[in-house]
Amino acid sequence: PNCPAEELVALYHACLPLNPACKVLNEARRGAMRARWRQFFVAGKYATLEEGLAWWTKLLQHAATSKFLTGQAAPRPGRAPWVADIDFLFSPSGIVGLIEGKYHEEAA
Repeated sequence: PNCPAEELVALYHACLPLNPACKVLNEARRGAMRARWRQFFVAGKYATLEEGLAWWTKLLQHAATSKFLTGQAAPRPGRAPWVADIDFLFSPSGIVGLIEGKYHEEAA
C-alpha cells in the first residue's frame, strides 16, 4: 500500500502529544516516511493499509513509553532534556533503536 504520510503524522501527534509538533509535511519528511513504510512492508510487518497503520500505532505508542524519547530522562549537566521529533523517529537509526529497545531504560 502507498505510504499514508498524513495519517502517520496524525498518529505521531496522537501517540506523542508532548513531543515537537510536525507543522510542515515537506518532501524530505514524506520521503523518510515512505522509506520506513516500505521497509517494514517489505519485511512482512503488514500487508494492508489498515495493518500498517495498526503496526505504526503500536510502535509510536511504544515510543511514548520512553522517558528518553519524550524528554523525561535526566539531561546531561548543563544541557536541556532531549526530545525526539518526527524526523528522528522516522530516520533509519531512530526507528531501529526504537524497535531494538535502545531508548527504554529496561533495555539498558
